[in-house]
Amino acid sequence: MRALIASYRLRFRRPFAIAHGTRDGTDSVFIRIDHNDLSGYGEATIPPYLGSTARSVVEDLTAWVGRAQRDEDPAMAIARLEELNGNTPARNALSMALIDLQCKRSYIPVYQYLKSYETGLPITLVTLGIGSTEDLHERIAELPSSGALKIKLGGERDDAVLRMLANIDARPLFLDANRSLRSVGQVVQLLEAAGPSNVIGLEQPFPEQEFAKFAELKSLGLVPVYGDESVQDITDLARWAEVLDGVNIKLMKCGGLDRARDMVAASRSAGLSVMLGSMSESSLGCTAMAHLASAADVVDLDGPWLLENDPFKGLGMDAAGRMILPGGSGIGADLIGDLAFEMIGA
Repeated sequence: MRALIASYRLRFRRPFAIAHGTRDGTDSVFIRIDHNDLSGYGEATIPPYLGSTARSVVEDLTAWVGRAQRDEDPAMAIARLEELNGNTPARNALSMALIDLQCKRSYIPVYQYLKSYETGLPITLVTLGIGSTEDLHERIAELPSSGALKIKLGGERDDAVLRMLANIDARPLFLDANRSLRSVGQVVQLLEAAGPSNVIGLEQPFPEQEFAKFAELKSLGLVPVYGDESVQDITDLARWAEVLDGVNIKLMKCGGLDRARDMVAASRSAGLSVMLGSMSESSLGCTAMAHLASAADVVDLDGPWLLENDPFKGLGMDAAGRMILPGGSGIGADLIGDLAFEMIGA
């Protein structure tokens, strides 16, 4: 088993604004694990709020590989993933690569490995970052078809944008505040601007410290409330289930496809709806997560459509906004870009 690594900057087609700032891209680290004539690929994306850095991901992956036996079988290596517990993006990248490789060796798709056989048809989202009304038509035109629009909140003109959207796009709206709202009253105001019947969900309206506000909002039953920053991994579900209607599960938060699968099951057991999200991953990470999509209610895996330098090709979307998962074994994402892989320990 041989491991190679590549650092890479994923660049957005246009600057992407959320409540806490604007980014032109996301630092990422890709890992490739070779065994005989097969390769498995994994991805770590590192947005600022996670706490990890590209450097820490590279260091932790390098240390993990350094502890591996040269002839270690990938199936056995999966058992050592818990050594990366403190760095969830690094654990995700390694888990993804090993699962991709193991599925290719077994000639099965990842969803079969994960035992994700449910036949639901989730609502697909594409994201509109914070912006003005002046260029709203242009920004909408750049987005692919989808089941609903995800609207980032936290700008000075949220009300005006929501009112304008009601007149220019027929898709339902899923609002994402990224912890930026101050009160339940502000939520009511935004719902009125959007048209309450047009809003199918509200994600992370308040900071995670504002538990009482989540409880108040849930008691009113105005809109399904989803947790994102509040629910990092499966250990957070027990506390937050009582004040949420759903949870946004992300690979970079929980640490891998295996953990995401377990979070889906735990969320269902807690009576929560399931949303699968991403942190601006390339087609590799988004296609990997899409193997769990049949068990979800909502899917927010639009990273590939927001990027200008996606190094992989995989997940697709048809004219009706339905996801198209690639066939074949493993994840199904093919490397099409020039990643400068270097052997770890060389």
